[in-house]
Amino acid sequence: KNGSARLVLLAADASENARHRAEGFVAGRDIPLSTLPFTKEAFASAVGLSGGSMAAVTDLGFARALLKALAEDEPERYGAAAQRMEERYARARANTQARTKRIGKRRNDA
Repeated sequence: KNGSARLVLLAADASENARHRAEGFVAGRDIPLSTLPFTKEAFASAVGLSGGSMAAVTDLGFARALLKALAEDEPERYGAAAQRMEERYARARANTQARTKRIGKRRNDA
């Protein structure tokens, strides 16, 4: 809700209401929505909840790893999303390295 999600995951048998809410969370943002090949029960137990059909991943590296693993199993379904996440991760990493380099130069000049 606060915009820090990097990936939204949805169970395969999620209700229409849950699907609509998930689509609302990602609408107008550059956040992928991936429907997983797991039931609500399997999904909830995997993420450590007693119930639920939706989860948001806030860590970019973890989101990248999840989509990469899904794409290895089902490339036709998750390959494009994994590729977009890989590009997003590379941009974020390059920005972090550039920012670190700038900060390091300031410290050396001072």
